[in-house]
This record gives sequence, C-alpha cells and structure tokens, in this order.
Amino acid sequence: MKRTLRLGGYGDPAMLPKDVLRDIVADYDKWLGYTHQWKHIWARWSRFFCMASVESYAEYRKAKGLGFRTYRTAYNNKVYKGEIVCPATTHGVKCVDCLLCDGSRGEQDKRKNIVVLAHGAKSKKLLEV
Repeated sequence: MKRTLRLGGYGDPAMLPKDVLRDIVADYDKWLGYTHQWKHIWARWSRFFCMASVESYAEYRKAKGLGFRTYRTAYNNKVYKGEIVCPATTHGVKCVDCLLCDGSRGEQDKRKNIVVLAHGAKSKKLLEV
C-alpha cells in the first residue's frame, strides 16, 4: 500500500534535523510539505523535501535563487512566469494525487511553482488591506 505524508502537520519540517526528516520520509512513498524557514542558511537543505512558503514576488525570486520551488498565495490573482495555479483549485485534484508540493529535485527539476488564489471570507479583508 502506498503511503503519503503531509509534512508540517505539527510544525515546520525544517525545524527537524535533516537526518531525522530524511528517516521519516524514507518510510513513505511520497510526501508534500512547506517551510517558512527557507531564508535561513541552516534550513537550505529542506528544499529537497519542502516548498518555500513565500509571500511576495521578491520572496519568490529569492527562494528560486536558493534552489527552492515555491508555494504562494496570490491576493491579486497574479500568476508569475514559472507558476501554475494549484491543480486542486483548477482541476479538483486532491493533494494526495497531485503531490507537486514535494520540494525540489535540484537544478534539473523543471516543475512549475504553485500559487493558490486567495479565497474564502478572510481573503476579501486581506485584499482591502
């Protein structure tokens, strides 16, 4: 039976020691995860397991320069070159079936970065700010 792990259910995966996270994911067929720690030198290794959670185009470019793939919420519906809107919102694909948010495979990884368009009741308030 294939098993999938969603990293970060109990905190940021980059806060774990690299060897511990590597051992955890070794027990699973696939995983997905996000880190807000991508800016820190000590967390750069996490790009192989996690997407960089970014808040702006400047952060998107910086994270890309550090070898991360990115996950961003767009409050203005802007999708940048190299991004696609999350297939869960455009095609109804479940995360467990998509798994595009599983980090980076290094420079040879040409997969798109993920953006989710702001949605829900709170998004309108954020757009006003």
